[in-house]
Amino acid sequence: MDTVKIALLAVGGLLTFTACEGGTELPDWGYLDTGDTGFQEDIDAVIGEVSYSCSYGSPDSWYFTSRIDGWAGLATLDIFETGDGHWPSEPAAVWSESHTLTNSDYDQGGQWDEWSITLRHVTTIAQQVSGQSTLFGCAWNDGGSLAFMETIYDDSGREQDCVIWGHESQQYFNGYRGNACVCLDNDGSCSN
Repeated sequence: MDTVKIALLAVGGLLTFTACEGGTELPDWGYLDTGDTGFQEDIDAVIGEVSYSCSYGSPDSWYFTSRIDGWAGLATLDIFETGDGHWPSEPAAVWSESHTLTNSDYDQGGQWDEWSITLRHVTTIAQQVSGQSTLFGCAWNDGGSLAFMETIYDDSGREQDCVIWGHESQQYFNGYRGNACVCLDNDGSCSN
């Protein structure tokens, strides 16, 4: 099965696709580069890279990792169901999830840190636990039915940066919780 690696340079608006031969372990792979130029002490931490994949199995498993320029105090991931015809007229009928990522690595000098989460697929709402599991299997993303938003916060809980990507992510996440996110997608509008 082929894997796809996506690199986005937000500054120049350049997006390249490179298909690589891969095993069946990681059938869906995304790599998004925000184009940030690096850590500067006088600015907030920013999301420099986001990588994600979904591995088919029993159960399917999602993997998300973000490289932050600077240090974040907290990182969250929101996943939103799209393309079902319910939004915006019936927002309660659309499933969404919010997960907190774990600080998995960092530079002792404060230049960068890394946040990650693994979510296993479950099949019922009763089984879904924030930060551990998701109702969205790999096939949801294959069908173009998911939008993603990652947000980082400082130690006092103030939003520092956020990025959105996926199917119609701008429609679902633009202004969500008052954010002003960078849109990471192949057409620049975060709508497929």
